[in-house]
Amino acid sequence: MLPCKEGVAWLKEYQSLQEAWTDCKNGEWMMWFLKHIIGTESDEMKLLDGEIANLISRSKQSTGHSPVTANVLYLCAQLVREHYPVVPTKP
Repeated sequence: MLPCKEGVAWLKEYQSLQEAWTDCKNGEWMMWFLKHIIGTESDEMKLLDGEIANLISRSKQSTGHSPVTANVLYLCAQLVREHYPVVPTKP
């Protein structure tokens, strides 16, 4: 699966991947990247996946909206950075 065109265009605005990682406000893009770089099998990724699913579920319950809002995507990005403050590279 390739990254979305919007994400690729956004990434081109940055000098480094770490700069983009630090500034990213879309946890969905960050999770896509992580899953392609380090996979989904590590305990850390499983924990992070669960935390994000929980956050999205709580958001949907409190707002009654199905679409994920920009605010929720930002909160997801913060969660990702808590687990991976430095952009990971392939092992």
